Amino acid sequence: MPQKLAVQHKTNTEKLRQFHAHAKHKTKGKNIFMKVQIDLNKCSVQLEICKPLIDCPNKAIIYTKDDNAILGAKLEIDETKCDGCGICIPICCGDAISYSD
Repeated sequence: MPQKLAVQHKTNTEKLRQFHAHAKHKTKGKNIFMKVQIDLNKCSVQLEICKPLIDCPNKAIIYTKDDNAILGAKLEIDETKCDGCGICIPICCGDAISYSD
């Protein structure tokens, strides 16, 4: 990763951690576990630039090649790793990630 991108990546990751800390403060420190979902109709599945895939602190977002998928691959949430922090939601470029109902 070029140095400029590495610095920007580190800055974005720190901002996301601050966002997460603020959200936890707003819930009075309680862990609220909510499931997230990916709308595959909105997801561009760009492995090289997908911020949620790169910045997820738990590495819960998985890139999977799939010949049956529209773009030949898809992103999935590993529910065993996802703690519902929501960091992925605001940084998804396609607004494809949201909390599930």
